[in-house]
Amino acid sequence: MTIPVEAGTALVFRTGLSNESGTLNVSSSGTHSGGNVNILGVNVGLFGVQIDASGTNGGGTVRIGGDYQGLGSVPNASHTFVSNNSLINADSLLSGNGGRVIVWGDETNRFYGKISAQGGTHSGDGGFVEVSGKNSLTFNGTVDLSALNGSVGNLLLDPENITIVNGGSAANDGQLLDNTIFASDSSGTLVISERQVETQLVSGNVILQANNNITINDLTDNILGRPFSRTGGSIAFTADADNNGVGSFSMNSGDTIVTSLNRGATGAITISGANITTGRLISSNGITLNARGDVTTTDIGSFDDINITAGGSISTNRILTGGDFSLGNTVVNLGGGDRASIILSANGNITTGGINSSSLDGDGGDVTLTSESGAIRIDPTRGDVIINLGGDDRLSADGAVFSFSGDSGQGGTITLNARDDITTGPLVSGAVEGDGGQIELTSTAGSIDTSEGEIRFRGETIPDTGLIVSASGDSGDGGEISLRARGNILTGPVVSGSYSGNGGDISLTSREGAIATLQGLSSAQAYDSVVAIANSFSDPPLPQLSNLSLLGRTITGSLFSASGGTGRGGNITVNARRTISTGGVVSASFFGNGGDISLASQSGDIEAFLINSQSLALGTGGKVDINADRFFRATGSVASVLQQSPPGSINPNDIPPTLDQQSSISSAGGGGGGSITIRHGGGLNRTSFTVGDVSINGTTGSISSGSFNLPLQSFPDNYTLGNIRIITSVPITGLCPPYCSQTGSTQSIPNLRAINNSPVFNPVANVEDSFTDTYRQYLGFSETRTKTLEESQDSLRQLEKATGIKPALIYAQFVPTTVSLTGASDSPKLPVRQNQKQSSTLWRFNSQGFTSTQESSLGQNQQAQANDQLELLVVTAKGAVIQRRVAGTTRAQVLQMANTFRSRVTNVRSSRGYLASAQQMYQWLVAPIEADLRTQQIDNLVFILDQGLRSIPLAALHDGQEFIVENYSVGLMPSLSLTDTRYQDVRNASVLGMGAEQFTDQNPLPAVPVELSFITGQLWSGTSFLDQAFTLGNLLEARSSKPYGIIHLATHAEFQPGQPSNSYIQLWDSKLRLNQLPQLGLNDPPVELLVLSACRTAQGDEQAELGFTGLAVQAGVKSALGSLWYVSDEGTLALMTQFYEQLKQAPIKAEALRRSQLAMLQGEVRLQEGNLVTSGGSFPLSSQLAQRANQDFTHPYYWSAFTLVGNPW
Repeated sequence: MTIPVEAGTALVFRTGLSNESGTLNVSSSGTHSGGNVNILGVNVGLFGVQIDASGTNGGGTVRIGGDYQGLGSVPNASHTFVSNNSLINADSLLSGNGGRVIVWGDETNRFYGKISAQGGTHSGDGGFVEVSGKNSLTFNGTVDLSALNGSVGNLLLDPENITIVNGGSAANDGQLLDNTIFASDSSGTLVISERQVETQLVSGNVILQANNNITINDLTDNILGRPFSRTGGSIAFTADADNNGVGSFSMNSGDTIVTSLNRGATGAITISGANITTGRLISSNGITLNARGDVTTTDIGSFDDINITAGGSISTNRILTGGDFSLGNTVVNLGGGDRASIILSANGNITTGGINSSSLDGDGGDVTLTSESGAIRIDPTRGDVIINLGGDDRLSADGAVFSFSGDSGQGGTITLNARDDITTGPLVSGAVEGDGGQIELTSTAGSIDTSEGEIRFRGETIPDTGLIVSASGDSGDGGEISLRARGNILTGPVVSGSYSGNGGDISLTSREGAIATLQGLSSAQAYDSVVAIANSFSDPPLPQLSNLSLLGRTITGSLFSASGGTGRGGNITVNARRTISTGGVVSASFFGNGGDISLASQSGDIEAFLINSQSLALGTGGKVDINADRFFRATGSVASVLQQSPPGSINPNDIPPTLDQQSSISSAGGGGGGSITIRHGGGLNRTSFTVGDVSINGTTGSISSGSFNLPLQSFPDNYTLGNIRIITSVPITGLCPPYCSQTGSTQSIPNLRAINNSPVFNPVANVEDSFTDTYRQYLGFSETRTKTLEESQDSLRQLEKATGIKPALIYAQFVPTTVSLTGASDSPKLPVRQNQKQSSTLWRFNSQGFTSTQESSLGQNQQAQANDQLELLVVTAKGAVIQRRVAGTTRAQVLQMANTFRSRVTNVRSSRGYLASAQQMYQWLVAPIEADLRTQQIDNLVFILDQGLRSIPLAALHDGQEFIVENYSVGLMPSLSLTDTRYQDVRNASVLGMGAEQFTDQNPLPAVPVELSFITGQLWSGTSFLDQAFTLGNLLEARSSKPYGIIHLATHAEFQPGQPSNSYIQLWDSKLRLNQLPQLGLNDPPVELLVLSACRTAQGDEQAELGFTGLAVQAGVKSALGSLWYVSDEGTLALMTQFYEQLKQAPIKAEALRRSQLAMLQGEVRLQEGNLVTSGGSFPLSSQLAQRANQDFTHPYYWSAFTLVGNPW
């Protein structure tokens, strides 16, 4: 058969068997592209066929047995065969791209022939070739996709399974001798030889795609690829191509996949599958791994970006886009280009060896590791990072992440984000001339530890580990370094410095733990390590000694941000919930300004070796601010460093005369010294702060701001000398009157702490402590300090000043009948509850006056009793605590009525059946204090309630004439001590809205799409995610990209009996448990309001009540708005729409809720003629909701379930 067609189309179609031989010529000899050839049929075979679809300016198109991926309009062959003496040519002869060749078989495809789709000799890329069998593919032919002056083309192989076998022949080669070529008994597996893949890689890109598994058998030579060929294409493996979760990629861990290492080659490596297991990977043009499950690899190296994504965990050895990579006896030097980044993202844990993204002559690459639900560990046992310094000199580090620029570029950013712990060795970003990169570590629910590895430098091991450095070897700036964790932070020296530019800011924050930096390693050692690394890239080398190095050698700095020239020292900020322990804290400059230094511990001691924010020339010294809840100690000075230094290590003549050697704290500067403020808690315990005595609370050396110097002496009280201040909580003797130990007594109370915790002068002390402890134990929090009466009233005053709203805190508790309202008693003032901590402070009056003792166990008489009486305590912005015992009430009566009240309110069929119980609850909870509230013109009531009362609909309380919300806004707090009471105006906040309409195991919520569109599309500025997009990953990603002040979740939520893990918020694909909420990091930056628009609380169960009322505390948000029961879908839509309208106008959140509830009560909010009508306008409903009948929402069932918990302001 010979069909010459000049640049036209040759169509051969058989309804049955299409066996072809001979020549088909559709080539173009003019200026055209090649023509088209289609050989189609139920079964197609090519035996010695020569097909020519070449063209002067582009190759043509050849389709044998079907079109791309078996798609398109042409019929597909069931079985396709191409013999080894068949040739398909779709070359571009002069200019243009190679052509397109498809060889397809639905059942089987056996290909032994040759295909050529080369790019033009003058210009153009190689073409595209697919050889695929849907169920079985045998590929033992050759494909040439090369391009002399362009990029190589792509080869796609697409069977059910692929196995690459060792050597030069494949297991299926024998099928060529099979008389029945189109046998239907296929194994569904393509077996292809190692040599076949390597041959194709030299001339083109190779794409291997299988619906199920791709497996590379053990290779004798341990290498798949031609690393030293002049040209070479990319290789892509796609297992699980049908995305059904079945199909993984696997190979021997001792083998290597490598593309051409010629820097001009385009040899990327791409692998995807359900799970991925590889050996070593090395590529000239980037590596991308993407798995639905886990990724497990060994060493990975590339000249270009490395991206690894896993729905499960990631486990690798070294990851390198810089430094040396060994391939047999050959050492490949990576990092010759510009900014080759490394990005790892996993839902589970990430574990790697050393990471190096340094560049010899460009920017260092960025390194970003993100674990949404797991931990990150740079494991020192999985391979080190090595940098040659010239000759036999080298630096190596275990568990390290390095990103350097060896020229005028920038050091890369290093970013590690994890939900759980982050564990690493040294982290270093530097540049010879440019800026050091930013280093940021964030653990939302765990701890940070950078002390895993060590640095070996010039034959010696640097004695301490955990080094973090961002530095410039010239006029660039040191990069910002930030570590944030919920738990503890442990590091080595943290250094951000520059020879002559600015030092970078350093920030360490532990929300609930302690912070410690390993001491004993001077910043000079750390900095000299960076200088040595920089010198390995620099010609000629930089001088080893500089002003900055000298400053580092002289001052042992565990936190060190400095400039050796005219730049400034960076600001250093350390905040911890518990203790802070560090070496020197130094932010200094030789000729510029020193940086500010701030150390703060909420509940522990602070200890530093020394603090120095000097300018050693004419600049200004930085401010120093120390805030220790307990004691502060500065244990050293520059003089003590010099005394301990080896003889001859520092030339005294090299030490600047302006360097303060005697002070433990110095902020001096030629242009003026910075202020020094030390706040400590020693005053309450009568522990003085002593300059010259560091044993408990004080400094070894002096304290100097240059112009002012504190003498060596003790300071029991507050003290000010110029711009140096020592501040402590000074004890106050409570003289009687007014601070009498009991009514009618002349005995004084000894100190302010006793006054603040006294049942006489602070009657809420015990109940606040008890309620706080109840939530703390249920939610699993660490010990929380109880707020004093003065702190409580100060919070109320601040709120009134900011908003004009006058609030009151109302405690409702049950107390034993034996406890009197005032006066002495040998039993506690307020009962200790079953879930209260076992050691409680009991205040007693005796012959010595007012004292306290510790009670180590609970007595039977302290258990909750049915006849316990109801007591109300009211705290307002000023004045004494108001106490009212509600006569004739018992715990049993009140709790029974509370259950009745909730049951009646939720019965929407009874228009007024709830009134009697609503009025009775009002008479017990509000009426006894109402006169006091009116006298002080209170606007906002914040209830802090005892067990059994925390799930009543407060908004439906009724005084006989009006509901409580017609006169007051109301809210519910777990306890004041657990609540972030700071006020923030939310009227300009943005909203992150998320929700779902349909659920697999829950009732649908058809109003959710409308609810989200109203809130984020019309009423507020925001973003919404619906149904499949409503995932934990999207929530975390959205929060990381923008600090949304309001999060609105339109979904089911259940607060159940038992442990917090029993309660949940329903996402699209999972349940977010209550005990998982702290891991979301919603307090950093703080979310002002979390809205759950369709939640429910189990009635009468203490644990369910604790879950609902503790929601804001557990989530780390200031306020939460939720419902006590499931309100109808349209009722929820109505209230939420009205609420967001009012939230734009009201001064506080509770007032916005009150106005919304009033609008529903008064009939202003309703469904009418297919629209939702609110006080602010009319909103068209969806077609499904528009069919609902007209309806109002005046019954409290619709509006009183919605309750603000946490901070109502």
